[in-house]
Amino acid sequence: MLLHLCVISLVTFVWHEEFALAVVLHEPEVVEGKFGGSEVLMKTGTSGVQTTWRSVANLTADVRKYELEGVETSTTYTVTVRGRMLPNSFSDMADPLVFETMNADLSLPQNVKLEAVEPYTVRMTWDVPKKVYGLITGHIIE
Repeated sequence: MLLHLCVISLVTFVWHEEFALAVVLHEPEVVEGKFGGSEVLMKTGTSGVQTTWRSVANLTADVRKYELEGVETSTTYTVTVRGRMLPNSFSDMADPLVFETMNADLSLPQNVKLEAVEPYTVRMTWDVPKKVYGLITGHIIE
Protein backbone atom coordinates (compact mmCIF):
# COMPACT_ATOMS: atom_id res chain seq x y z
CA MET A 1 0.00 0.00 0.00
CA LEU A 2 1.59 3.22 -1.11
CA LEU A 3 0.68 6.72 -0.02
CA HIS A 4 2.51 9.93 -0.76
CA LEU A 5 2.26 12.75 1.81
CA CYS A 6 4.25 15.94 1.67
CA VAL A 7 4.68 18.68 4.27
CA ILE A 8 4.49 21.95 2.34
CA SER A 9 5.13 24.47 5.05
CA LEU A 10 6.28 24.74 8.61
CA VAL A 11 5.91 28.16 10.21
CA THR A 12 7.01 29.40 13.63
CA PHE A 13 5.02 32.12 15.29
CA VAL A 14 4.35 33.54 18.75
CA TRP A 15 0.82 33.44 20.09
CA HIS A 16 -0.15 34.54 23.61
CA GLU A 17 3.51 34.44 24.66
CA GLU A 18 3.64 30.72 23.83
CA PHE A 19 5.45 29.28 20.85
CA ALA A 20 3.45 27.23 18.38
CA LEU A 21 4.22 25.66 15.01
CA ALA A 22 1.77 25.16 12.19
CA VAL A 23 2.25 22.04 10.04
CA VAL A 24 0.44 22.24 6.69
CA LEU A 25 0.08 19.10 4.54
CA HIS A 26 -0.40 18.63 0.80
CA GLU A 27 -3.44 16.75 -0.37
CA PRO A 28 -2.34 13.08 -0.13
CA GLU A 29 -1.70 11.25 -3.35
CA VAL A 30 -3.13 7.79 -2.73
CA VAL A 31 -1.64 5.20 -5.02
CA GLU A 32 -3.24 2.12 -3.51
CA GLY A 33 -5.63 1.60 -0.58
CA LYS A 34 -7.91 3.95 1.36
CA PHE A 35 -6.51 7.04 3.09
CA GLY A 36 -7.52 7.18 6.76
CA GLY A 37 -5.66 10.30 7.93
CA SER A 38 -2.18 11.42 8.92
CA GLU A 39 0.11 11.05 11.89
CA VAL A 40 2.42 13.95 12.83
CA LEU A 41 5.70 12.89 14.44
CA MET A 42 8.35 15.06 16.08
CA LYS A 43 11.72 14.77 17.81
CA THR A 44 14.10 17.25 19.39
CA GLY A 45 17.86 17.72 19.29
CA THR A 46 20.54 18.07 16.65
CA SER A 47 21.41 15.32 14.19
CA GLY A 48 24.16 14.06 16.51
CA VAL A 49 21.98 13.82 19.61
CA GLN A 50 18.26 13.39 18.94
CA THR A 51 15.39 11.89 20.84
CA THR A 52 13.28 9.18 19.22
CA TRP A 53 10.25 9.97 17.08
CA ARG A 54 7.12 10.62 19.12
CA SER A 55 3.61 10.83 17.78
CA VAL A 56 2.13 14.25 18.52
CA ALA A 57 -1.13 14.07 16.56
CA ASN A 58 -3.39 11.74 14.61
CA LEU A 59 -5.34 13.75 12.04
CA THR A 60 -8.52 12.69 10.31
CA ALA A 61 -8.52 12.33 6.53
CA ASP A 62 -9.98 15.82 5.95
CA VAL A 63 -7.52 17.76 8.16
CA ARG A 64 -4.53 19.40 6.40
CA LYS A 65 -3.22 21.70 9.15
CA TYR A 66 -2.09 21.04 12.70
CA GLU A 67 -0.66 23.41 15.31
CA LEU A 68 2.08 22.04 17.57
CA GLU A 69 1.92 23.84 20.90
CA GLY A 70 4.35 24.11 23.76
CA VAL A 71 7.55 24.07 21.73
CA GLU A 72 10.47 25.72 23.45
CA THR A 73 12.70 28.56 22.37
CA SER A 74 16.23 27.94 21.05
CA THR A 75 15.46 24.27 20.42
CA THR A 76 16.07 22.16 17.32
CA TYR A 77 13.04 20.18 16.17
CA THR A 78 12.50 17.63 13.41
CA VAL A 79 8.93 17.08 12.16
CA THR A 80 7.51 14.58 9.67
CA VAL A 81 4.18 13.01 8.77
CA ARG A 82 3.02 9.63 7.55
CA GLY A 83 -0.29 8.53 6.12
CA ARG A 84 -2.61 6.05 7.79
CA MET A 85 -4.00 3.49 5.38
CA LEU A 86 -7.22 1.73 6.34
CA PRO A 87 -7.70 -0.60 8.01
CA ASN A 88 -4.37 -0.60 9.89
CA SER A 89 -1.13 0.29 8.10
CA PHE A 90 1.07 3.34 7.53
CA SER A 91 2.84 4.91 4.58
CA ASP A 92 6.52 5.77 4.64
CA MET A 93 7.36 8.97 6.50
CA ALA A 94 7.59 12.18 4.47
CA ASP A 95 11.00 13.83 4.22
CA PRO A 96 11.60 15.36 7.67
CA LEU A 97 11.92 19.09 8.18
CA VAL A 98 14.57 20.29 10.65
CA PHE A 99 14.36 23.76 12.18
CA GLU A 100 15.38 25.70 15.27
CA THR A 101 12.96 27.92 17.13
CA MET A 102 13.97 31.52 17.69
CA ASN A 103 15.11 33.09 20.93
CA ALA A 104 12.41 34.72 23.01
CA ASP A 105 12.80 38.08 24.65
CA LEU A 106 13.45 37.51 28.30
CA SER A 107 11.52 39.44 30.89
CA LEU A 108 13.25 41.70 33.39
CA PRO A 109 14.54 40.50 36.76
CA GLN A 110 12.14 41.07 39.65
CA ASN A 111 12.73 42.91 42.96
CA VAL A 112 15.96 44.64 41.89
CA LYS A 113 17.69 46.26 44.88
CA LEU A 114 20.81 48.42 45.01
CA GLU A 115 22.45 48.97 48.39
CA ALA A 116 25.50 51.15 49.16
CA VAL A 117 28.01 49.17 51.21
CA GLU A 118 31.01 51.55 50.97
CA PRO A 119 31.61 54.94 49.32
CA TYR A 120 32.56 53.29 45.98
CA THR A 121 30.88 49.89 46.37
CA VAL A 122 27.30 48.80 45.93
CA ARG A 123 25.52 45.46 46.29
CA MET A 124 22.89 44.64 43.69
CA THR A 125 20.41 41.79 44.16
CA TRP A 126 17.40 40.57 42.19
CA ASP A 127 15.00 37.67 41.74
CA VAL A 128 14.64 35.65 38.55
CA PRO A 129 12.43 37.03 35.75
CA LYS A 130 8.77 35.99 35.49
CA LYS A 131 9.44 34.29 32.14
CA VAL A 132 12.61 32.20 31.87
CA TYR A 133 13.19 30.26 28.64
CA GLY A 134 15.90 27.87 29.72
CA LEU A 135 19.09 28.30 31.75
CA ILE A 136 20.16 31.89 32.51
CA THR A 137 23.88 32.04 31.70
CA GLY A 138 24.60 35.68 32.50
CA HIS A 139 23.31 39.20 33.06
CA ILE A 140 24.09 42.60 31.54
CA ILE A 141 23.98 45.53 33.96
CA GLU A 142 23.90 48.99 32.38
